[in-house]
Amino acid sequence: MLKQVIEVMELLDSALVSGDSVRAFLHGRGLKDIEVKTITGEKGSTDFIKIKVHGTQGKTKGGSAKTLGVIGRLGGIGARPEQIGLVSDADGAVVALSLALKLVDMRVNGDELDGDVVISTHICPDAPVKPHKPVPFMGSPVDISTMNREEVDPDRIGCGGLSGGGLRTVYLGGADPRIKCAVCAGFMSTWDDFLLNKSYTHTWMTYTPLLPRYLDFPEILGLRVPLPALILNNSDDELYTMQGMTRADEILKELYNKAGVGDHYKSSFYPGPHKMDARMQQEAFDWFDKWLK
Repeated sequence: MLKQVIEVMELLDSALVSGDSVRAFLHGRGLKDIEVKTITGEKGSTDFIKIKVHGTQGKTKGGSAKTLGVIGRLGGIGARPEQIGLVSDADGAVVALSLALKLVDMRVNGDELDGDVVISTHICPDAPVKPHKPVPFMGSPVDISTMNREEVDPDRIGCGGLSGGGLRTVYLGGADPRIKCAVCAGFMSTWDDFLLNKSYTHTWMTYTPLLPRYLDFPEILGLRVPLPALILNNSDDELYTMQGMTRADEILKELYNKAGVGDHYKSSFYPGPHKMDARMQQEAFDWFDKWLK
């Protein structure tokens, strides 16, 4: 891998490098599925590059092997004219492109991964800087939301978390249809359970003023129907009663069944206290794989 890192650093250490020149270099090594898109922002422009390395049993060939996504996030590979040469902020692009180069070199030598690998980064040799002593900070020609749109597949965005992360998943998953798959772990019950039995155990950000007049807590997540949702509960979770968790499960099941998509909802109960252990994590990953592949 060190060989590929050195090659990529030499490639990027140029005031003239661009997405097109990187694509031409990778084409010459055997990578053909490459997209380059130039985006201009308030502080300049950059070339986003997306590389797909096809696996032997990947989805690009009609297979079912899992896809790996890699994002090389950075501000820019250079900061000209303030700084010449390759800057330390280039590490995101260096790692991402080195991986692409290593994978194609492996293929030439007879070794291939089962699944596809999708690699995204961007090439900007003259990114803006922010004044700072003793050295300036790297900026970016485009904002973070633009990077997210270009580097992430908008049709495969999932959201999941434990406890407070589960709470955020309920609100975000219920409110934003861009969340194509949701996994809530360790945060599902009813308003009655929260207020009458467990309010003293919870942060007050759970309670949106006036919302309980219109929706029970699980119905917030239910707003995402028919998009899929998985709930992971713990039978001995000290933050909720079993009655509250099972009632929430009944509410969500009813919502999905009424919509004719009962298979888009699943709830599991695990023994033990408030947690998301290895078995629960595996179920979450399997759920993401099922709906985001």
